[in-house]
Amino acid sequence: MFLFFILSLVLFILSIDFISKNINNRFSELIQIYIIKLHHNRILLLLIGIFTTMILQSSSLLISLIIILVDHKKISFYDSLFLMMGANIGTCSTAFITSLNPLFFLFFFFLLYFLIYFLFKKKVKVLLGIAMLLISISLLDFSVQPLNHSPFFHQIFCNMHSTLFNLFISSLITGITQSSSAIIATLQTFTANNIINIKTATDMLMGANIGTCITAFIVGMRGTDLAKKCAKFNFVFNLVGVGAFLIFREIIPIYRLVNEFHVKLQIAYIHLLFNLLNVLIYIPFFYKKK
Repeated sequence: MFLFFILSLVLFILSIDFISKNINNRFSELIQIYIIKLHHNRILLLLIGIFTTMILQSSSLLISLIIILVDHKKISFYDSLFLMMGANIGTCSTAFITSLNPLFFLFFFFLLYFLIYFLFKKKVKVLLGIAMLLISISLLDFSVQPLNHSPFFHQIFCNMHSTLFNLFISSLITGITQSSSAIIATLQTFTANNIINIKTATDMLMGANIGTCITAFIVGMRGTDLAKKCAKFNFVFNLVGVGAFLIFREIIPIYRLVNEFHVKLQIAYIHLLFNLLNVLIYIPFFYKKK
C-alpha cells in the first residue's frame, strides 16, 4: 500500500507539471508583457503574482520567470518582490482545491473537455491536467487510509513533536520533490486520516514553503547579482515568515478560528494565513522603495 501511496504522489506532481506546461507556452509571454507594462503599480503586480500562480499552479515557475525578468533588467528588484509575494499567496489555491471532494468535480471537467473537443475540435489539455489532479487526490486519500493502522508509520509520526525537526524534514522532502503543493496535499490527507495532528501539519507546511525556494536558487545563482538577490529574498521571505508565524500562533488561537471547518480546509486556511501574514510584514518596508 505504501507503493500505491508513492505512485499517487507521483501522479499528483505530474498533474501539476502537466497543467503548468500546457498553460506556460502562450500564457508566460502574455504575463511578461503585462508585468513589464504595469511595473509602476505594485499593488497590481501583487495581484498578477496571485492570479498567475493560481492559474499556473506553480509558484516556482512564476518566481523563476520573475528572476529572469530582473536579470534582463525588464523590471526593478523591488517590483519583483511584490510579484514574488503574490506568487506565495497564489500557491495557496492548490490546498483549497485538494480540500474539496475531487470526484464531485471530476465528471464536470471530463464532460467539459469532450464538449469542447466535439463542438470546436480543440483539445484543451489543461482540463485533462485538472482531471488528472483530481484523480490523484482521490488515490492519495484511498492509499493513506490503510497506513493509519501501520505501526511503522505511527512510529515515525508519533515522534514528530519537535517543530524544528518537522520544518527540516518537510523542507528536505520539498526540496527533493520540487512540489510544495504535493507535500501540502499529503499533509491534508495524513491529518484527515489521523496519522498526524494539525500542529505537525502546520509545522510541515511552513517547511514546504522553505523547501520550494530551491528552484529559485538554481535559477538565480546562474544570473547577475540582481538575480541572486531575488533568489535570496525568496528564501529569506519564507524563513522570516516561519519565525513570525511561530510567534503569531502562540499569541492567536488559530486552531480555534478554523476549527469549524473540515480538517483539510483547516490546513488550507492556515496556509493562506501564513502567507498573508508574511506579505503584510514586508509591504510597509518595500512599497515606496525604487
